[in-house]
Amino acid sequence: MKFDFDKPVDRSKENSCKWNCKENELPMWVADMDFEVAPCIQKVIRERISHPCFGYSELPDSWALSYVHFWKKAFDVDLKKDCLTFSLGIIPSLSTAIRAFSNPGDEVLLLTPVYNVFNHSVENSFRKVLSCPLRNEGEHYSIDFDSLEMLLSREKAKILVLCNPHNPVGRVWRQEELMELAKRCFRHGVLVISDEVHALIGSKENPYTPFSFCGEEARLNSISLLAPTKAFNIAGIQTSACYAENPEILSKLKFALNADEVAEGNFLSYPVAISALEEGEEWLNQMNEYVHANCLYCLDYFKANLPKARVAPLEATYLLWADLSAYEEDDVAFCRRLRELTGLWITPGSTYGQEGKGHVRINLATQRKRVEDGMKRLSKGCLSR
Repeated sequence: MKFDFDKPVDRSKENSCKWNCKENELPMWVADMDFEVAPCIQKVIRERISHPCFGYSELPDSWALSYVHFWKKAFDVDLKKDCLTFSLGIIPSLSTAIRAFSNPGDEVLLLTPVYNVFNHSVENSFRKVLSCPLRNEGEHYSIDFDSLEMLLSREKAKILVLCNPHNPVGRVWRQEELMELAKRCFRHGVLVISDEVHALIGSKENPYTPFSFCGEEARLNSISLLAPTKAFNIAGIQTSACYAENPEILSKLKFALNADEVAEGNFLSYPVAISALEEGEEWLNQMNEYVHANCLYCLDYFKANLPKARVAPLEATYLLWADLSAYEEDDVAFCRRLRELTGLWITPGSTYGQEGKGHVRINLATQRKRVEDGMKRLSKGCLSR
């Protein structure tokens, strides 16, 4: 079946967080697609709401099996069914795990620039953020293992939060990088919590490797946070999974999730996730192809119209990361002026840490006409000074 990702979708009257903007504005900021959800997901929702009772729902065995089947087919790894536990979302799981496996005043390592909500999870739990800046070598980002080693050796360093694949720089960490990180964290007794919500968004040329399958150190010393929500455009439905093979870690995590009351879903949380993972593969493949084509268009546009920009290779996610400091060093002021001047709404790079200064993040998971419009508005903003 051929899916039409060019089809316009009007979200302006649906109380959309992304589209809560003025009529002439074009939002390309928050990581939220503008595509119609896969028909299989729409179908299961219609079927479920056709029954007039929306009470409590039990977690079916097919929920965990859907993750097992998908990860095996897509990534050739064998998730253990009993090592999966339900949670309402990636960030609730992260916050719970931070509180369960550290104490107030402890330090949590982040590889920056990184998704800014990680900071909130750490600081709102009365822990301290330790930033380990990624190396930026001509827009190719890598882990600075020398700096990481020094930070891991700190007495209060207890957790490292990994973004795999990495938001916002678009890196798919290679297996050898993940194995090195796992070895060092294990040696220092620092637990790895790996956010893998972008795992399903990418290409075969840059295959994602689940962190927990990167050697014995990773398997015994990690919690992986998984979900179909980002890839299938169902972020408004609360559903995710935590994966941990170490029985002590899993037991402690389950207790903490229940204590925080985030271990039970609503009546759509289970069937929607199952449908996405069991029936949504073709939609997902075509979506990835479409977004990749959007990315190639943008790269060509930058070369032709904004040659001073440096754009990071988009190995995963649908979020373009571009260094525009040659046009405007103050990314916050630039994005504010860009929105006022052209109506284009994108995210300043410093949102994700000081290492993002001069950069912007642009959401490409939208119709091609909107992407083309967005690039024209961006060019106008860059060249208007």
